[in-house]
Order: sequence, then structure tokens, then C-alpha cells
Amino acid sequence: PYPAEIMRLDVKEAHALAEAGVDQALARLTNGRLEGFWIHFDVDVLDDETMPAVDYRMRDGLSFTELKRLLGAAFDTGKVKGMTLTIYNPNLDPQRTIARNLVAALSRARARGARVSFDPNLRRRLWPDEATIREAQEALYAVTDIALPSFDDEASLWGDRTPEATAGRLAGRAQARCTP
Repeated sequence: PYPAEIMRLDVKEAHALAEAGVDQALARLTNGRLEGFWIHFDVDVLDDETMPAVDYRMRDGLSFTELKRLLGAAFDTGKVKGMTLTIYNPNLDPQRTIARNLVAALSRARARGARVSFDPNLRRRLWPDEATIREAQEALYAVTDIALPSFDDEASLWGDRTPEATAGRLAGRAQARCTP
């Protein structure tokens, strides 16, 4: 149960939205009461064939066409302030094809005016090795406006000695705030 003032769409609702439904949903967000809104997008809502790199796979999830319609209409309002993308499991994407597509999607969102946040929330067991983690993080930091790394994770992965060293390493790539 979500508070009534929080607007959310589940997969079944998103499937049912024709173009008019998308417009109606967005009208609730753009009716003048809000200066803008943030999109939190769990990639596990995409169809199983489209997004196999998640732990919870969804048969009959959204297609890329439906996703483009929903996100495109949201960005067309000019009120998207940012976007967070979550729930990607790199062990299930050995060629990193899906990862490249997700980074490209975030880059397009940024080009349309969204701010992108990245919380590495590092789970080493999901990654084959540290070099792959570093490569993925570099790609994500390159399209990130707000980085929320944990200092312990960054120190162990990159050798940073202080939170200031982590912030300095990320300077120019993202607005970093290191948490202990």
C-alpha cells in the first residue's frame, strides 16, 4: 500500500496504457502542482526475453516499444528531473550487451535533461572479477550526475585512502557523496 500522493505504475497498468492512458497518467504529474518528477525504473519489469539479466524475471513484462512509449512521453513533458535504473545482475549478462544498452539509455535520458544518479551498491559476488566491476563503474560514472558510492566499497575496489580521495577521483564525472 502506497500513499495516495505517490503515483506509481505496475506492469499490468503500463501494458494497459494506450497512448491516451500514458497522457492521462502524465497529466497527474504535470498538472501544475509539481515542478518535476523523478523516474525510478527497475529493469526487472521488462519482458523476460528482453531483460534476462535480472534475478526476478518477468514473463509478459514490458517490451522495449512500451518502455520507449512510456519514457518518451514522460521526457516530452519537460518535467523529468532525474532517473534511477536498478536491478541489473551482471552475471546474467556475460557479453555485457544489456549493460551497454542500459548505459546508452541513461545517456539518452541525460541528453533530454534528466539527472542520472548512480548508487554502485556493490555486490562483488555478482561480478566475475574486479576489472569488470571497474569497467562497468567507469561507464556508469561517465553518464552520472549524482554518485552515491560507499567509501568502503570504493576504497577496496580503487584503493582510495579517504572519502575525499574518492570524491576527488570522481570529480568532473559526477557529484559524489561518499558514505561510510
